[in-house]
Order: sequence, then structure tokens, then C-alpha cells
Amino acid sequence: SAALGTTLHLARPGHGREAVDAAGAWIDANAAPGVPVVVTSEEMATLARFHWPGRPLVSHPPFGVVADDENATALAESLPFPSGDRVLFVFGRDWLTDPDGALRRALARRWGSCGGVEVEGIRILCLERRRGAAAQPGSPSRG
Repeated sequence: SAALGTTLHLARPGHGREAVDAAGAWIDANAAPGVPVVVTSEEMATLARFHWPGRPLVSHPPFGVVADDENATALAESLPFPSGDRVLFVFGRDWLTDPDGALRRALARRWGSCGGVEVEGIRILCLERRRGAAAQPGSPSRG
């Protein structure tokens, strides 16, 4: 059936292109349960809903928007912080949504870092609303 096929596909996302289990383990170890997960693509949103169902999920930028040098600063400025001062920004398939790294650079200029990780096919940035309040890179607090 179609439902079974979809479930099996989600259980082995991208046929091994995305290490969602490793990303989820990092998220669980480094961020409190209420910290929102911001995703850049519809595909990553589908994976996040399936694999991290207890996490609040937000899409940014809107699905279909590709970051570039012209819009990256505005996209970084408009990053939603739906609850509190911290978000986990999850880039999945960033070659489609941020092919030149413009959004990643703009986010780094605008927001404080509370760590991050890169696993196969997924890059996660922990971002804080207040600069200077960041934990040491690679060891974000669970705050």
C-alpha cells in the first residue's frame, strides 16, 4: 500500500542520504524538549515530523525559497524564535535551499551560536537570540 511505502521510505530517508537518527540523538543530547526545530525544506519537515515528533517544528524560509546573497540577510533577520531565545536550524539538502552557504553566513553574522553538528546529509545550527550568551561551540547547554 502507499502508506506502507511512505512509512518505509521515511524510516530509511533518502536511501541513506540523511543520518536522521544521528541528528536526532544530537538534538536530544543538546537541546531541551521545547526548543523549536526550524527546517529549510519540505523534505526535511517531513523527515522531522516522522523522526522527531515531539519537537516543535517551524519552516523558514518559506518552502521553495532559495537563499542567495540578495535575500540571505533578510532571511536571517526574520528567523522565527517561536518559544524562548533558542532555535535549532536544520539544513537538510541545503544544496537546494542554501547552495552557496549565503544563509548560513548571514545567520552566523546575526545570531549567537550555541553549537551545532553536521552528519550525513544534515547540518544543524543551534542559534541564540542574544549574542554573547552562547555556550562553547560543540557543547551547547540544554537551557
